[in-house]
Amino acid sequence: MKLDPTESFVTNRNQPRKEHLLNTAYTLFSTNGFHRTGIDTIVQHSGVSKTTMYKYFRSKEELVLEVLKRRHYEIMNRMDNYLNASKRRHPEYALHQHIEVILDETDQWIRSETFTGCDFINACAEFADHKDPIHQVAAKHKRAILQKIEDLLADYPSTKAEQIARQIVLALDGAIVRAQVLGDKSGIALVRSIAASLLQVRN
Repeated sequence: MKLDPTESFVTNRNQPRKEHLLNTAYTLFSTNGFHRTGIDTIVQHSGVSKTTMYKYFRSKEELVLEVLKRRHYEIMNRMDNYLNASKRRHPEYALHQHIEVILDETDQWIRSETFTGCDFINACAEFADHKDPIHQVAAKHKRAILQKIEDLLADYPSTKAEQIARQIVLALDGAIVRAQVLGDKSGIALVRSIAASLLQVRN
């Protein structure tokens, strides 16, 4: 399950000012939060006029939505690329063994200097109303990650696959939040241990 990128996202390469706005907004939202980052701040840091910004985005909420959709698109495509590479490199692996790729990628991200927490978790916290379109887009991303892991458990009974995927995702999100809140970047090692125990039981 993927969020469909907006048409404007697809054509951003031909709209360098819009791409620059999205890059600037993403950095500011990730660093300072969504609510604390105002339009004036985005305009100031991007060097793009407010008129130009409103040409591309009718409101700050629309900008937030496109930033999240774009971030989702990037994450899912990068994950697909890593998984496909792993499958080519290790054709002998059972499907569920490629889950390690997702854990490796998450571990590298958490340990990177640019890590500021999960934009989608942060968006759900700042836009707490489940009916808010921003909350819905963020929640849909989380469901997409869950589905990706469940798809890698196709060699398990369906009810077992769903249960294992939910527990792995819960552990992953816990490791991400712990790294953000406490600065403990070692959480993926525990997630690996949890996943290994869960994957031993097929029935």
